[in-house]
Amino acid sequence: MLSLGGVPQVRDTGKGVPAAFVPELFKQFSSFGSDVESLGLGLFHTRQLMSLLGGTVSYAPNIPNGAVFAIEIPVSVPAQDTMEAAAAASVATSAEIPAAAAAAP
Repeated sequence: MLSLGGVPQVRDTGKGVPAAFVPELFKQFSSFGSDVESLGLGLFHTRQLMSLLGGTVSYAPNIPNGAVFAIEIPVSVPAQDTMEAAAAASVATSAEIPAAAAAAP
């Protein structure tokens, strides 16, 4: 994975996640009784989205209190010859547009 300036993280200094609950953390409708009402879908949907993008979301305890969530999304950089071919195709297409427009009835 290509890292662009590090891995985005969200940290808090709340009560943290009980160790026994960590295996349930990213499951649908999981909630461990915080002070905030929750349907238990946020982290589930975050993991699903990261999976669709080919990335990951992870949890770690924020010592001494709280939690840290990090996401990683793979970024591919096209090879120079691929970028040049795309630019050439774009120029050719742009040149063809006025000719096609003039020929239209």
